[in-house]
Amino acid sequence: MEHEYPRGSTTFAGAQVRNLIHSVCEYLGAVEFSAAALYLKVRENWMAWDHAKLSEHLHRAVNLNRFLIRPDIVRKKPANRILGIVFRRFGPIFQRGMDIRRM
Repeated sequence: MEHEYPRGSTTFAGAQVRNLIHSVCEYLGAVEFSAAALYLKVRENWMAWDHAKLSEHLHRAVNLNRFLIRPDIVRKKPANRILGIVFRRFGPIFQRGMDIRRM
């Protein structure tokens, strides 16, 4: 997959979750999440987080670092379907109070 991703291979700091996305017949792509940045002014302003809220909720924030759909995949709306599946699986994890540090 790293050969097909336009930016090549790299590493990210902190906790990471990487998954290959496959169907019955083939690999469709890959998705990678990592722990959120400790401070992003734009995010804090948008979320209306002061320092106390940031400390309380940051462990539940994640970054979607990479999302790759292989170029030879010919399906109707593959990105919508794949991201829908990924986010439906992440939602219950965070609603149960788990955070990326324990995944």
